[in-house]
Amino acid sequence: MEIITHRGYPAEKHKVVTKDGYILTLHRIPHGRNGRKGRGPVLLQHGLVSSSFDYLSLQPSQSLSESLWHEMGEYDFPAMIDYILEVTQRPNLFLVGHSQGSHAFIIATNHYPEIQRKVKHHFAMAPSLSSFHLRSFIIRLATVQPQLVTKLKSGTKHFDHGTKGNLEAYGTKHPRDYDFSQYSVPTSLFFSPSDKLVSTEDMKIALKILPSTSIVRVRNLTGFGHFEFIS
Repeated sequence: MEIITHRGYPAEKHKVVTKDGYILTLHRIPHGRNGRKGRGPVLLQHGLVSSSFDYLSLQPSQSLSESLWHEMGEYDFPAMIDYILEVTQRPNLFLVGHSQGSHAFIIATNHYPEIQRKVKHHFAMAPSLSSFHLRSFIIRLATVQPQLVTKLKSGTKHFDHGTKGNLEAYGTKHPRDYDFSQYSVPTSLFFSPSDKLVSTEDMKIALKILPSTSIVRVRNLTGFGHFEFIS
């Protein structure tokens, strides 16, 4: 909040309660420094090990803010989007998602297909729909956090509750795959061969998973690391 106001912009803090009782904090810039209203609300969703600060870490002339997958998809996104549209009195919004942020939204459309009409365009930066080709430091997590790496690599499947829990939730011993065949939000995908977390191979898998009719453009940002998409 202090960073936003220091740069001369109005700032608001909002609390959103999800269906499962969690309280989310949303930071809002309602309009520009001159009071001019924008074209509509834009939801900026950060990725793994990130926060809203990442969208403000650079100076205004450089920052994009100027212009656990299952839970986020099933609970957080529906709550945030509905709240934003209620506050702004708009029928839909633009979504900018980075990494886990984009992934969680696509999962949300699996749980709530109707949420798709509320998003005018989805700008997906290094979406982690598949992370089978994880490289760099994340691989070393396997030695200390093997369960986390397993979850990162199983992004196309429903939450794994264990054998007993899966039988109760899905009727099978193993979590079933998400069905992305009905995904229809106009989407722009951004990736980089230099990304050590979401590789080019993983992006190709994402392109196979999502319906081609939903893909508006695919852009290669050569030289970008995973966290440089929003910095």
